[in-house]
Amino acid sequence: MSKIHTEHLKTKPKVHTFYIGFDLADNGKLTQNKSKFYDELFLDVTSFAFGASNVMSRIKTPQDILKVQREAFRKMYYIQEICEARQHYLESDCVEDKYLKRGEFGELILYHFLHEYFDADALISKIYFKDSVGLAAHGFDAVHVDSKKKILWLGESKLYSSGDSAIDALMKDLEEHFNINFLIVNLL
Repeated sequence: MSKIHTEHLKTKPKVHTFYIGFDLADNGKLTQNKSKFYDELFLDVTSFAFGASNVMSRIKTPQDILKVQREAFRKMYYIQEICEARQHYLESDCVEDKYLKRGEFGELILYHFLHEYFDADALISKIYFKDSVGLAAHGFDAVHVDSKKKILWLGESKLYSSGDSAIDALMKDLEEHFNINFLIVNLL
């Protein structure tokens, strides 16, 4: 996977900022390379949904790749709110807040950054363990590990138009997730 379409800035020892890279368009204007970044995320959907090792264990022939990809996309895109959002975007130019708040989009981006920039492999996939179409899977948005450096990554993703609201929601989630009762129930 190529990292050239996302810029990574490390401003403090443990603070990382990512943004989609810019380039000059044919008309001379500065534009973001969104489509190339979207392609990178698209390629990550299968491993995000099932976990890379699970995907590799299912592939015995080249034809198996398509079967596994179809299954991953079904799991991801049969989430009720994503189906509603897809239909909504096809019929309207208006973007509604409830569609932007779906956690799977932010979780996919978090998966991509942890895997690509920190060589951290996902230990579990919330999408894979999701057992009901209408219910969100609960727990950390990312549980990844870098076996070489012996680092466990527990991640939360937030996609908000307001930075303050995102930080507030993130802090609330972290307080809930690092509660001993939450950890015991979700780790057993």
